[in-house]
Amino acid sequence: MPLVEEAVPAELEPGDMTIVLGSLYHAGGENNTEDEQRETVGIFFTKGFYRQAENEYLSVPPELCKGL
Repeated sequence: MPLVEEAVPAELEPGDMTIVLGSLYHAGGENNTEDEQRETVGIFFTKGFYRQAENEYLSVPPELCKGL
């Protein structure tokens, strides 16, 4: 795992975007503004044959789903 001291910031202006590989160690930095919020959008792509180990939807009872 990389050290914090080795991190290289990617400072973006409003409207900018960055594209990285999922294998890249990455994180969102701290919001240093006092009265502003920061909005982000994450879009992730993967190959169709990759599947999660568990079906998380099966953990929600059908009765609960009907009430949503």
